Amino acid sequence: MTSSSDHIGVSVRLMSADDADRHFGFRASFDGKAANDDMVLVVDGDLTVDELELDFFRLDRSLGVERPDEPAALGLIVDGSLTVSGCVSNWESDFGPFLWVRGDLRAANVGTGGSAILVDGSAVIDGALYGYYNHGWTRIRGDVTAEVVIVEEHLMRFHSGLTAELAVAENFLVVDHPDRVQVNQWAGRPLLPDDRPSDLGTRSRRAVSLLDESFWDLNRRAILVALTEGRSLLSRSEQAEAQEPVTDADRARAALVAAGITPHGRFHSGFVVSGGDGHIEVFHCEADDGFEDEEIDMPEELRRYTEALTGAGFGVDQDPNDVDVLRVVARD
Repeated sequence: MTSSSDHIGVSVRLMSADDADRHFGFRASFDGKAANDDMVLVVDGDLTVDELELDFFRLDRSLGVERPDEPAALGLIVDGSLTVSGCVSNWESDFGPFLWVRGDLRAANVGTGGSAILVDGSAVIDGALYGYYNHGWTRIRGDVTAEVVIVEEHLMRFHSGLTAELAVAENFLVVDHPDRVQVNQWAGRPLLPDDRPSDLGTRSRRAVSLLDESFWDLNRRAILVALTEGRSLLSRSEQAEAQEPVTDADRARAALVAAGITPHGRFHSGFVVSGGDGHIEVFHCEADDGFEDEEIDMPEELRRYTEALTGAGFGVDQDPNDVDVLRVVARD
């Protein structure tokens, strides 16, 4: 059975699971228990679409296949390369249609939970490659390039190389060739194919702070909404318009940041400025979440604070009741 769809410009075939197994070896990679008369969607050659929803209620219709009285197709085989200008999405954590791309995948974003995704070629993801929950899986046999990779209780295996700005490996991220992995910042450690931890990454979650603050808790719905809307998960705070300091405490914070000193945050140890005009205290505080990579030399840290603050015109002395606190006064 063949159904044509003008809005995607290609022919989409319906093939029984038995025929899909004979033609493509379908059962070896996907559901070996599929009934012979279960149906699979097949595109011969390359496919380009705006969005691809891996949803049993939407996938058929989105490809122009109307089967109102028939069970949904098990999934989609693209016997070529797939280009998605928007997002490949699966919102259901427990199940979803499979996707098998026998060529290369190019997409703005990919977010999946219950679906199984297999890409025989390479994958270039402009934004995020996101996998959540363990009822689905993602395997890519060729090189992978993405801005962000996030794996949360979802088997994601890269059989070749990986290039990314940030990778969050909560668990089940597997890399076959660690020597072909280039990730600027890690949160967590990927595994090797035999389930041993690799030498890549770190146990610290500090790099999660590179994400926009609204994604720090890895909220699935928030991430999927952002991906389907085409928004980056990375923080764009550096693009925000700088605010003019208002109080003496604001000016003290600005002086410390200008000196390259890190403010305290959820994932970062750093300085804290307490108080307002007339009475300011500055001290160091450990991160709320994550692990410290090294011990802090507190006298040296306070010396850096003092140098930055005095250089900005503040008077600084040590609190007589707490050697780890600086008292800061604005000079007229």
